[in-house]
Amino acid sequence: MKRRGTRVPGWITAAACAAMLGIAPLAAGEEPAEPELLGAATPEQILKVSPDWKAIYDAYTPDAATVAKIGEAVAKAKGDLRIEVIFGSWCSDSLDQVPAFLKILDQAGKDAIPAVYTGVPREKEKRGDLMTKLKIEAIPTFIVYRKDAEIGRIVETPKATLEADLLEILAKPVKC
Repeated sequence: MKRRGTRVPGWITAAACAAMLGIAPLAAGEEPAEPELLGAATPEQILKVSPDWKAIYDAYTPDAATVAKIGEAVAKAKGDLRIEVIFGSWCSDSLDQVPAFLKILDQAGKDAIPAVYTGVPREKEKRGDLMTKLKIEAIPTFIVYRKDAEIGRIVETPKATLEADLLEILAKPVKC
């Protein structure tokens, strides 16, 4: 008499493999996670992380008077400003703040303040020396420099609004 093997349905095999690898199945209607945007990034790449990033950019309306004052402060600085943005494409605070920041800079004058964007991995131990070197405590962090000296930073969430906090930093008197 021949013994017939028991056939295991494919979905059970897939679920068992996923469980062994520590991969949680997606809930009904849940989208797969977007890949992390790591290292140097452009505003265009950032807005393509997921549809949510572009939607927040489109929906954000910065205070026009504050943005105009940012433009004036930038003009007074005569090219001595730059901003470094450390963010996580996986981070909800980055999702809230970085698209809004991009919108503020666009409205202040597309290339008025040079900005460098650096995406970091979710896993802290994989972030390297950058976090220590720049003294990053939370993501996102916006570091504003004048003549290569840090004049202020916005960490994680603004105190008031992103544009108001940026203006407060830019309005600081220039130290000789």
